[in-house]
Amino acid sequence: MTNNEIAATGSRTRALLWTGLVLSILTNATVQAMGLTVVGIAFGVLALLFGGGIVVHHRRG
Repeated sequence: MTNNEIAATGSRTRALLWTGLVLSILTNATVQAMGLTVVGIAFGVLALLFGGGIVVHHRRG
């Protein structure tokens, strides 16, 4: 793999992580507003995992 291919793969990964984070936060808020606490907790945990993935991806460079 060339450096450009590695950078493109990293950019795609970061974009997917951010998209997943935003979608899980929005879904969490919507589900919590509807009163479905268990489902909201699941999406909250998913948001934490996406956030952790972003941090790990950033720290690894």
